Amino acid sequence: MNQQQKSSRVRKGSLKNRIIGISLLLFISIISISSYLNIKTVKENVSDALLEKSIQQVDEIARQAENILVSTSNPTKELQKFVEDKAKQNGIAYAVVIDKNVTAIAHSDQEKIGKNYEDDPYSVDGAKNGKTMTSRFYADVQKSWTFDIMVPIYIDDTLYGSMDVGIFEGDITKVTNEILLKEMMTVGVGCLIIIILMIIILNKMFKPLLLAVDKCNEMGKGEFTELINLKYTSRNDEVGKLTYALNEMQNNFVDLLNEISLTSNKVTSSSEELKDATGISLESSKDLSSAVEDIAKGAVEQAKDTEYGTASIGELGELIENNQDHLKQLNLFVDEVGNIKDESLLILKELVAKTEENNIAAKEIYDIILTTNESSGKIQNASQMIRTISEQTNLLALNAAIEASRAGDAGKGFAVVADEIRKLAEQSNQFTKEISTVIGDLTGKTGQAVQTMQKVSNLVNSQSESVATTNGKFEDVAVSIEKIKTVIEDLYNLGNNMGEKKDEVIDILQNLSAISEENAAGTEEAAAYLLNQTDSIYEVANSSEELAKLANKMQENVSKFNIQSNSTR
Repeated sequence: MNQQQKSSRVRKGSLKNRIIGISLLLFISIISISSYLNIKTVKENVSDALLEKSIQQVDEIARQAENILVSTSNPTKELQKFVEDKAKQNGIAYAVVIDKNVTAIAHSDQEKIGKNYEDDPYSVDGAKNGKTMTSRFYADVQKSWTFDIMVPIYIDDTLYGSMDVGIFEGDITKVTNEILLKEMMTVGVGCLIIIILMIIILNKMFKPLLLAVDKCNEMGKGEFTELINLKYTSRNDEVGKLTYALNEMQNNFVDLLNEISLTSNKVTSSSEELKDATGISLESSKDLSSAVEDIAKGAVEQAKDTEYGTASIGELGELIENNQDHLKQLNLFVDEVGNIKDESLLILKELVAKTEENNIAAKEIYDIILTTNESSGKIQNASQMIRTISEQTNLLALNAAIEASRAGDAGKGFAVVADEIRKLAEQSNQFTKEISTVIGDLTGKTGQAVQTMQKVSNLVNSQSESVATTNGKFEDVAVSIEKIKTVIEDLYNLGNNMGEKKDEVIDILQNLSAISEENAAGTEEAAAYLLNQTDSIYEVANSSEELAKLANKMQENVSKFNIQSNSTR
């Protein structure tokens, strides 16, 4: 069913058509009943008037018959001629003169002259009792219905009989019908004029209401560009109040839609900023994760080098312990110790270089974690702003639902839209809560990472000091070896000193090994934190993207309403 068919169906079942139909039905019913009663009364009055006139006519004929009876010597012959002449007049079916013996002494139908009507009570009352009688009578000769009228005849105030005349009923009915026809035509024309005036007046009365209905239909379709004309809204009756309320409702709804559109734009902009911020944080976390992996590899290699140094020092200790027993082979051993010394110095140099690299990487990780912590704070602020906007949007949607409920059936479409907006706002608020939760976890983890990296930095500094100390000890060993070469006689004493130094070096290397293990564990823990941080940033990015989609969907719903203009019509 297209829109035109729907409009036609609404028009056919409209209140205006019902009122017009009911009014016309009541008017026609009243006029019909009134006309029927009026016509019936007129018919009776006309019939009575015509009958009275006919009685007067028969009475005049009776007086003429009395004159004939008084003035002529042979009244019977004159009366016969008289009734025959009367029967020939228009409207008279027959004429009869009946004496007091109820016998027809003169009759327009000569065959019935001398007929006695004593067996007819009607004729007896008229002829013997001197009553004026009227009756509806079927004339078999004329084969027509008549009004039979009997008027008494007197001679010198003495009852002689009666004059019986039959008046054609058709003549009386014809006159009555003509009068009734004119009456009906007058009533019909009057009814037609009144019906036309009623339709014109009702159409004029319902025009503002139909305009209000059309306005409600336009608002139901999302059309809010025109207001109802001031000439209707300024009226002091119910129509003016209704049209004014519709204009106010449209203005309020347009303001609400503009506010929702502005809010959704702000949400979209904030979600884009949040998306960019999470993208930067994600890249930073990836770089930081890569740096931590490099530190972990360096820590593993450092541990291996420390184990190798410990093994070398163990071998050196064995050489020192055997030094007293192998003084004769001292020169050979000194050369071997020199080689070992050179290798140890190379290892220490590599260890120093790796320690410096480890220190630099730890410093970079520390700076990145601080930057990530600051970015988490910014994300938290943006999330709070989005949550505030969502709550405002929810309040606006609630106001829209209230206004739609006040509009009744016409505002159902608005209520659906307001409910969709409220759901979107609730979803936005839910996503901001999830973002806040993720940011809280991220902030806590970055704080732990900062503390861990501070510990790592302290350990690296301690490791650097230990390496420097170890390097100094190896230089002392080198000096001792040179002294062994030049001063063989002090070899025994120096061997004891070397034994002491060997124990110190073993302790230092053991400490260095423990530090390396702690450093490796710390870097693994930092890597785990960074992995969790990366996952959290991914969740924030996905949530911001969903928030942007919701804002765009909200904007699409608002764009369905046409609110560009606000002119009157």
